Amino acid sequence: MADINVTPELRDAKMPPNLSREERLAFMANRAETIQKLNPGHDMKLDTNWWAPSVNLGYDMDESLDAETKRKVNEATMKMFQPGAGLDAVNTVREELKGLLVGHEDIYKSLESTLFANEKGLQQAQEIIQQKVAAGEFSFLAGAEQKSSSSQ
Repeated sequence: MADINVTPELRDAKMPPNLSREERLAFMANRAETIQKLNPGHDMKLDTNWWAPSVNLGYDMDESLDAETKRKVNEATMKMFQPGAGLDAVNTVREELKGLLVGHEDIYKSLESTLFANEKGLQQAQEIIQQKVAAGEFSFLAGAEQKSSSSQ
């Protein structure tokens, strides 16, 4: 897989808080379009709106879960991307999320379809994230951990 060019500003840009569902979708569409323009040799498949399920899930979690449950869900999810995590970690996280989301089956079902539907893709994502973190090129986990601890 060839590297995708992303400017530091784009890489570090955070979605503003308190956006509506539609504003979040538009933010991500704009971000994907910008990345596509920076990488004309890659097909970002913009017409599929591949980001929509994740954006919708995030919005639903913000609207439905209390801060503590959301923090626990985020922490559990991050376990899948820790160094050395493999498909066993995925199964452990899946079970942990079932317990955390009792009463929020719609959110669990969305997590299943966005995170767990494609194990090969998930494994590839784990490998890429771990490589980038090890090389100091990607701060996804550090940012997520920081955000989780600041919401306590």
